[in-house]
Amino acid sequence: MEWIVHPDRRRQGIGAELMRRLLADRPETWATLASDPRSVARRLYERAGWRKVDTSHLPWGPAMDLLVLPLPIH
Repeated sequence: MEWIVHPDRRRQGIGAELMRRLLADRPETWATLASDPRSVARRLYERAGWRKVDTSHLPWGPAMDLLVLPLPIH
């Protein structure tokens, strides 16, 4: 799944709110995410607590940062 906030609507907290809603009440211990390190959203993930654990190297696309985020236990 991919999503993006329209450039005219960025810096209004929309991306952070979308992420909060997507991850709310998840039963898993960790969330995982692959992100293009050149992406504007990459900084949003870091500010939200996502941490890089590795880099993927697939033959059909650019290298992607592999990120994890611990989720609250419910």
